[in-house]
Amino acid sequence: MTIATTTSTPLLEVDDLCKSYAPKRGLIGSILARGSKPSNTLKNISFDLGKGEILGVVGESGSGKSTLGFTILGLIEASSGSVRFAGKSLPRDARELRTFRRSAQMIFQDPYQSLNPRFRIKDIVTEPLLVYGLIGNGEVTAAAEEVLDLVGLRPGKSYLERFPHELSGGQRQRVSIARAVVLKPKLLIADEPVSMLDVSIRAGILRLLRSLSASMEMSVVYISHDLSTVRYICDRVAVMYRGEIVEIGSTDQIIAYPVHPYTKRLLSAVPRISFAEKRQRVAQHA
Repeated sequence: MTIATTTSTPLLEVDDLCKSYAPKRGLIGSILARGSKPSNTLKNISFDLGKGEILGVVGESGSGKSTLGFTILGLIEASSGSVRFAGKSLPRDARELRTFRRSAQMIFQDPYQSLNPRFRIKDIVTEPLLVYGLIGNGEVTAAAEEVLDLVGLRPGKSYLERFPHELSGGQRQRVSIARAVVLKPKLLIADEPVSMLDVSIRAGILRLLRSLSASMEMSVVYISHDLSTVRYICDRVAVMYRGEIVEIGSTDQIIAYPVHPYTKRLLSAVPRISFAEKRQRVAQHA
């Protein structure tokens, strides 16, 4: 699908990206798969992402949203197409991928599952700095306090010695965000970051992501099945249906003038509160 591009210089360029999975094999699998075609999870996905831009990728479960995020980061190998980051093709060499991932991080849906339960919070958020040799062991406490303060866990020192199970869901997700942004990445993939959280604290996490994107000039691919959260913080929205982007445009445009029937169906499930009012609500919540 040919889509409108961002007006700024692209940080991320995805061109004609496809991902197919072959039918399962083995004795039973071969019989069941006889005559069947590979499953196309991603079909000719193309879009650009500008520096500091937040792009919402919205669609129902199974539409290929998470697969797209994993493929962009090189965690899943594409069947065809290309991903370019800062003008360079996604590297295949393990050493080059390691360098790339210093600039591209991910937040997962369930913070409890994504955080090591045996690590204290200070070790979780500073591990990336130690892995890349950016701090020494004697600097862990100060670095942990700084990044925890950045994500709204103040005072940071009161969280340093805790374990993930001692925090609330919202606090755990803030720790996940801290771990992701501690390397000051240029790209963040946020995969359903508020879907596991109570409705009352979602706005605070969304506001934090938008604030970090602006202050760090960090581009964000915000993945969700829920247009009511996507419309809060995203500059543009891409609607995915059965592995394809069926519609993409500015958030205002998609919300006010949806074209594709699937987009209209998604919007029909969103409570009828004005877009401006929803933005205002996010600004009022910490």
